[in-house]
Amino acid sequence: MRKWAMTGLLVLLAAMLSGCGAGEAADTYLEGNDYQYMQWVNGMDEQTDTILPLCNKADCLHEQEQRLPDIRTVAEEKEWLDRCNACVSVSNNTNSIGIAWCDGYLYCLAQDIPNETGTRDAAGLYRCSKDGAKKDIIYRWDGDAIIEQWIVHRGVLYYVEQQYHVTDNEAKAVYSLNALPLTGPVLRPETVYTVDEKIYVFSMNDPMAYGNYLYFTVLGDTEGPDIVTEENYLDYLYLKTFVYDIRNGQIGEIVAPNMTAYQAVSGVVFWQDRIVFKVSDFSDEKKDVYTFYSAALDGSDPTVLLEDFPLWYLLSDGQYLYATDVEEAYMDEKRGTCWVYDKNMELVDTFQFPFVSYFAKPLCAGQTAYWPFAYSEESQKQGKTGFGLMRWDKSKIGTYNGGVIEYIEIVR
Repeated sequence: MRKWAMTGLLVLLAAMLSGCGAGEAADTYLEGNDYQYMQWVNGMDEQTDTILPLCNKADCLHEQEQRLPDIRTVAEEKEWLDRCNACVSVSNNTNSIGIAWCDGYLYCLAQDIPNETGTRDAAGLYRCSKDGAKKDIIYRWDGDAIIEQWIVHRGVLYYVEQQYHVTDNEAKAVYSLNALPLTGPVLRPETVYTVDEKIYVFSMNDPMAYGNYLYFTVLGDTEGPDIVTEENYLDYLYLKTFVYDIRNGQIGEIVAPNMTAYQAVSGVVFWQDRIVFKVSDFSDEKKDVYTFYSAALDGSDPTVLLEDFPLWYLLSDGQYLYATDVEEAYMDEKRGTCWVYDKNMELVDTFQFPFVSYFAKPLCAGQTAYWPFAYSEESQKQGKTGFGLMRWDKSKIGTYNGGVIEYIEIVR
């Protein structure tokens, strides 16, 4: 039997791969069931390194079909989308772009989906069979809801929803985190958390999950644009990271010891069945080092993991903890570097990425990592066209000694 690696080759080539499985389980990562770290939906045959649209209709031409005209009716757009099981509605909101794997199905959320009445729903959730035989829209949002970042974890879609409430001729954005179970005859969402309407929210983002806990951040201020200025914004800054206990519905805030009013927690990653996060100090803009903490999954027992550590991101694939400067290096037009630590926080290797990229973070679980790419204009001038996946064999970690990793390009 051929082994398929499912991947979404998406607008902006931003990729998210999520997993789930129903029921309560232990506070650890369950492969194939839990949220993970990773518009035509494509699948890859790992035996032949072939990327194909996820559609098995015998008479379907996939993306080779005649292009949809720029001026068309909603009904024409719906008919065009229905022709191919790999084709899903394009979303203008890049925060909602992604695919998720759950109990044998792929899920994709899109905005402005055409419906049978010739109008559009605010958003809809596609469910596709892994062999490309079937594609359904299993849930539709109506009204003025804006669906933003989302993940799937243990049989539930968790998503950020933005709505506007009008009072006294003033429209104000209201953000909430919601849960939509993906099983049962009728799908009904439930509100997990709604941000206090007294907070002027800029974003509610970074939903992620591990074990029986869900994490998310809220960024905003406490007074609004009539009072907050560039000079005084620190006095009103609101940046908090929350943890939601899936079992009992309790919500708490992740904090570190002795935090000041100008400090905030951010950058949660999972390591050795605990969370790791950094504390940012907004009162010291010249500070270029951070303190990283390790805590229990519910945020309790925070202890210092790394002190006076450079402004790098920490990432984890379950086996190793990685520190990387890819974003800082990208700004300097340099290749990013990774420092690799084992479970005892011993440095076991360093390596460089073979290209300059802001998104060079291919640290999925397992010994093989994939990340999407599209050829740049410079590469296209050299005759390289298309898009695809890069594959990296992580079993070679421990042998690079600061060298450049090798990868294989699989082109669509």
